Amino acid sequence: MSDLETPLLQQWIKLDMAIHRFHYINFKRNGPMGAPQLGQGRLLRIIKENPDITQKELCVKSGLRQQSVSEFLKKLENSNYISRTSSPYDKRVSIFNLTKEGEKLTRPPAEVISQLNSFLSCLNDEEQQNMCDYLQRIRYNIEKIINQSENE
Repeated sequence: MSDLETPLLQQWIKLDMAIHRFHYINFKRNGPMGAPQLGQGRLLRIIKENPDITQKELCVKSGLRQQSVSEFLKKLENSNYISRTSSPYDKRVSIFNLTKEGEKLTRPPAEVISQLNSFLSCLNDEEQQNMCDYLQRIRYNIEKIINQSENE
């Protein structure tokens, strides 16, 4: 059995694929906030939490490449979910805020929240806490590996 065929890794990959399918379906059904941690939904959430944010700050906070952020911002602006204004200090810098339409959109649909919460309903409280601890340790380890790779 190869390293990529271990039962744990197989389940991890299947879970990742299922989560991506779930977000894709909800994005198609509910727009950007059907997947509030991905792409346009992520940017809307960050703009809501950080009014008057610049594109450079959005890149840093989202972890997305500048080209991706630029494309998502263009789509969000064309859909009238965000507004773009020039910085009073530097006309080359754009400042982004939510429009009224964007404010309405940033409240994830109750159906999505309910479905996200139901993912873990198969675990009791203790199992959920253990799972949370495991995932946090895995995330910290991944971030450590990424930081080491970036510093090489």
